[in-house]
Amino acid sequence: MPHRQFKGHGDITWEVWDVHPLEVARRLIGNDSESDETTRRRTRTSVARDLASGWLCFESPEEKRRLSPIPAAWDRLTDEQLLDLCGRAKNAPVRRTAT
Repeated sequence: MPHRQFKGHGDITWEVWDVHPLEVARRLIGNDSESDETTRRRTRTSVARDLASGWLCFESPEEKRRLSPIPAAWDRLTDEQLLDLCGRAKNAPVRRTAT
């Protein structure tokens, strides 16, 4: 999984990586020999339809965003191009942690 870091406006540091839900599901199951359809049926992770084929996750200390679909060769883009993609990404819901 490629991972990049770049500076945004206000010198904010962003990290970006690609997320592939089906690959995550396979890891959770621990069996790469099963078909994709079997994997989809066995995993109960809920992913919005527009994110089913994967997304770029942009994360800064203050927010997280998602962009789908994943642009080809995104990991070879310039920092400026990544900043443009980040600007087009949608805010991701904040995860709540148990207290």
